Amino acid sequence: MKAKLFFILALSFSVLLSCCARRAYHTVTPQEQLVLNFYNWYCKELTLDHDPILDDAILKYVDKRTIDILRMQRKTEEVIDHDYFIQGNDFWLELCDGLTAHDLVIVDEKMSTVFVTFRVSKDKNYTIIVVVEKKDDAFYIKKVTDVWNP
Repeated sequence: MKAKLFFILALSFSVLLSCCARRAYHTVTPQEQLVLNFYNWYCKELTLDHDPILDDAILKYVDKRTIDILRMQRKTEEVIDHDYFIQGNDFWLELCDGLTAHDLVIVDEKMSTVFVTFRVSKDKNYTIIVVVEKKDDAFYIKKVTDVWNP
């Protein structure tokens, strides 16, 4: 009986360790890497008081049609009070310090979503969804939307 209990405990412990190890050594997917690279660049541009949407370097990360729409909105709107890529009104440098890209969901061979979480404070985060599309063997951000995060 003791041997059977020991075996069950040892098996449970090894399964738990393997799950934790897999999570700790998660390989970043190309889609997640694109999103991380984009937000590192985007946050740096914002801290320099640049408008990244008007910079053609953004086309390395974001679909051209999406940027064309955002640029057209910039021309027609008097005041932009909402950042499309952060899905919020305010930006501060610390917002990007705790940035994580996680939980890739592959919709089909060309479309996937990546969840991006910003650390707002020590005990508060908010999450957005970034839609990534594959075109000509490269990935581009197609759309960004927010999710409610209690």
